[in-house]
Amino acid sequence: MRRAVFASMLFTFVASLSLAEAPRIPAGPPLTTVNGVRIEFTWSAGWVVAADYPGNPDTVAFRSTAPGALMVIITAAPRVPKAEIDKAMQFYLQQMLDEVKDHTVEKTLEPQTIGSGPRHGVHVSATDKAPKPGEYRFVDMVVVMDDDNPVVAKILSNEAGRADAKRALAALSEVRIVRP
Repeated sequence: MRRAVFASMLFTFVASLSLAEAPRIPAGPPLTTVNGVRIEFTWSAGWVVAADYPGNPDTVAFRSTAPGALMVIITAAPRVPKAEIDKAMQFYLQQMLDEVKDHTVEKTLEPQTIGSGPRHGVHVSATDKAPKPGEYRFVDMVVVMDDDNPVVAKILSNEAGRADAKRALAALSEVRIVRP
């Protein structure tokens, strides 16, 4: 009897300890593209879906609640054959680099790896030389593979949104794509 009570108390203690150490961050609202692709990742409490983003049918966006601090634009690109994953990642990254290279403070834009295993990718951070009023100063360009599903994202932020931008990058490194 004592052993059963002790085992029960030990189990309750260990269970409560593990729950206290790993609080779950809310999943947030579902981000579903017009084409029905669900984009899943860990959601931060200070983010809201950006209903005003005029993207393509495979694109969704969210922003911080602080005006002008953060905007994240995510596109679920078409699946690629497993043998073409690295080539596809390079293609999408090069498209984004070409778009910003003439407007950045940085002389060279060096890709950094993020994630690992089936969810891995690259990101490049850049600073706009002269953002116009209402534009963002910082951009993090991200390409992540969820197995054979490319996810292309831009994290746009100003100084007030840099901490949120880091959280968004961490969330994107574990992104999951669910196709209909």
